[in-house]
Amino acid sequence: MRSLQLGTSMGMLWLTAAWMGPALRGQTSMVMALAHAGVLISGFGAGSGMIYHASRFSTKALWLWSQVWACSAALLVGSLSWGFMEWTLLQSIMMGILTWFHASVAAGRGWLLGNGRLQEDNVLGWMIPLLPTLVLGSLYAYQQFGGQVRPTLDLFLIVQGAALGLVAAWSWFEIYFKDFQTKQATGHVGKALWAFNRWTASANLGQFVVYRFQYLYMLTMLGAAELGIYSVAVVVAEGAWVITQTYSTVLLSSLSAHQGPPDEQQVRRSWGWCLQAFLWTLLPVAVLLLIPIPWLGQVLGSAYTPVHGLWIALSPGILALACSNVLVQHFTALGRVRVSFFSSWGTAVLMVCGLGPALDFAGVQGIAWWTSLVLVANALGVMAFFRMTYKAYL
Repeated sequence: MRSLQLGTSMGMLWLTAAWMGPALRGQTSMVMALAHAGVLISGFGAGSGMIYHASRFSTKALWLWSQVWACSAALLVGSLSWGFMEWTLLQSIMMGILTWFHASVAAGRGWLLGNGRLQEDNVLGWMIPLLPTLVLGSLYAYQQFGGQVRPTLDLFLIVQGAALGLVAAWSWFEIYFKDFQTKQATGHVGKALWAFNRWTASANLGQFVVYRFQYLYMLTMLGAAELGIYSVAVVVAEGAWVITQTYSTVLLSSLSAHQGPPDEQQVRRSWGWCLQAFLWTLLPVAVLLLIPIPWLGQVLGSAYTPVHGLWIALSPGILALACSNVLVQHFTALGRVRVSFFSSWGTAVLMVCGLGPALDFAGVQGIAWWTSLVLVANALGVMAFFRMTYKAYL
């Protein structure tokens, strides 16, 4: 299922890169970044707390609180896109609706994980990129056969919003409405979610700064076309550690119901999975680095040939991320959410402080190398903390 999800995501990447061109690709990458930011903001009322409390509280109450936060995030993101991005009012409204649907689906996936329904979570995760990819792919094929279709930002917003709306509606029906009568709603659910989520959601926002603040910075300093090229390199490189997401998902689901400190077997399993994630990530990273540069020009267009150099710069960071992500999720699943908070925001501060000098020193390549350096430093810190915490077991 993860490979299918990765394949559909790469299909969407090709459509937005090769068909739409670097400048429009830069704008669509900002759409997805803003939607992601909205999901993280709504995480203060859903997020990891939804996973932890899914089997402890009323499904109805959890759903209602997730919608309150999803709507708040949608309003904020829509307002930011209108004021800062200088989009039209209609585009900003569509951005807000897209964010609402995306946040609703994310909350539903948290509920599924908290109840151990990993297969259904995988299906939702696959549907998110699949539906818009199929629609855009059909429009592209229609154009190739002589149809009058022109890729625009409005078209992308409509397709993404409609697809996520269908996924959200399905999740509401299957996950929530069928279970509304199983438990009585409790009034303190909102406080419990906030108490659990305030650290994890803040940590996730820190991770957003680490992974996506470069987008905003590059859009401001270099323009949409340069951002479009860089975003292709980043998204493909992130796809190389898809195996890590599998380990992290299983960890969150299996350890979230655990009471008390982990035993030796659980600690050794998390550490072993960290090393396995690193080794499994080596192969796709090596494949990326061995892709001949002329192939990139043929598949994506000549404008994207600099992507290969960016992959070289990003590779150490991707390998480091494969390790740190598993160990951070270990602590999060056990309720030690401050580990994720300090890891994320420490990395975010380093990232923001170094972007300007990195850009001045080596341009876009400098930003990519600085990103890798920061991620490697974070991974070394997280691994050292893990071994120090469980030195009796390792």
